[in-house]
Amino acid sequence: MKDIDVFVYLEEVRRGGYSEYVTEGVLRASHRAEAEPPFNNLRLPYHRSYAGDIAELPESEAVRLSFDLHPVSRVFRRGRQIRVAITGADVDNARTPVIDPPPQIKFYRNARYASYIVLPVIPSLSRTRE
Repeated sequence: MKDIDVFVYLEEVRRGGYSEYVTEGVLRASHRAEAEPPFNNLRLPYHRSYAGDIAELPESEAVRLSFDLHPVSRVFRRGRQIRVAITGADVDNARTPVIDPPPQIKFYRNARYASYIVLPVIPSLSRTRE
């Protein structure tokens, strides 16, 4: 596999398992190189996607994919859960090339390859609403 599109969805899960879409982000893995933005990007990952920045995925080697989700304002209700769904396609909204055989995306969660998500919290709102 030389390239793949990675879609990430943030969802709020109600009691009973019903999931509500909150926001999403996408990154084509070959465009993963980060650069210094020419504007205030609020310290979010910035990908220029210049021809010289594009790099195929290396065989059997972990790579870092860092990208932001579309900005939203959301108060998560007490007792609900946050779900992160990661896929390699979004058939309803994006033209994703067919890859045969279908690729496997491997995520690392260990001391050497940490996976994490940063969600900003506004303390005054988190205390006043439920």
